[in-house]
Amino acid sequence: ATPQTMAIDSTSISTVRDVEYFFDAPSSIFDIDSANFAVTQINKGATKVTDKLDLWIDGKKINTLDVQLNGDEYKRVNITFPQLTSGKHVLMLTSEAQPDFATYHEINVVKGVFNQQKTWLVDKSSTGKVTQPNNVIP
Repeated sequence: ATPQTMAIDSTSISTVRDVEYFFDAPSSIFDIDSANFAVTQINKGATKVTDKLDLWIDGKKINTLDVQLNGDEYKRVNITFPQLTSGKHVLMLTSEAQPDFATYHEINVVKGVFNQQKTWLVDKSSTGKVTQPNNVIP
């Protein structure tokens, strides 16, 4: 099939099928932040489409979306990420109407607090003055 192009909010997305779904998600987030992602639903065909989308993170279902698109219509749905642990995670979308369709997105969750683990010397006097070690490299 020949890829088709449809203008969406001054951007262009190429599609192969009449009905497709895309993620708009960050590639990296902090574990202490609340983050969102979006699912764009596109129907370039002339007939109305109904579908059910399942959203997965690391093989665990997190949400289900009911899709109803008229001909030549697109929609965008915003969803909040659940709390994720540090590391890489795979976001996946599957379609009930198109069982051979799936789209993926990898997201890296990084620690929002960085522990520097620096060592400081405190002199023996009662003032508790912090001093640098003799071998410190500025």
